[in-house]
Amino acid sequence: MCFDPKSGALLTNVLGKSKYEHPLSFRSEEYSQFQQWAGKIYPRTMRGFDGKQLLLEVQLEEIKTLPDLSPDFFAPPKDSVLWADCTEGRMWKIKERVQPVYPESARTRGIEGIVVLYGVIEADGTVSSLRPAYPTGTELDQAAISAVSRWRYVRDACPEAAGRPETVIDVIFELRRH
Repeated sequence: MCFDPKSGALLTNVLGKSKYEHPLSFRSEEYSQFQQWAGKIYPRTMRGFDGKQLLLEVQLEEIKTLPDLSPDFFAPPKDSVLWADCTEGRMWKIKERVQPVYPESARTRGIEGIVVLYGVIEADGTVSSLRPAYPTGTELDQAAISAVSRWRYVRDACPEAAGRPETVIDVIFELRRH
């Protein structure tokens, strides 16, 4: 939130607005029941609309000063897993892509589909934790996993971003008709 430095009044709310489209985007916002605190004036009620339809209403119950926190309060636990995030574009690009083998039994029965796989790209570029996110329930699922498990990635951007990114991969099985 941005405030007028002289009056402390709320000027704009840029929370959640970025170059990426957020799934809950409002066409208009409404603020009311303002409260002064620490030289700023905060809205106690915030509403988001799509035209005339109310999408979200937030009621602020209390504003209070945080207690003195130890320096390690926001440090991740020792057994936590660091997940990577890259705001500059793609963190990884495919170095080696193995094409899936279309199962002959699926081909002869005319089965087609898109297998959506979930996976984690490891620091060495391999893909782990592969599983169907939206399984087809056919032999196409295993054919997709078999191929993608042999894919290799290389870092493309965001060298400062440590951790393992999650990914979703679409593997398309389509029969060509003459």
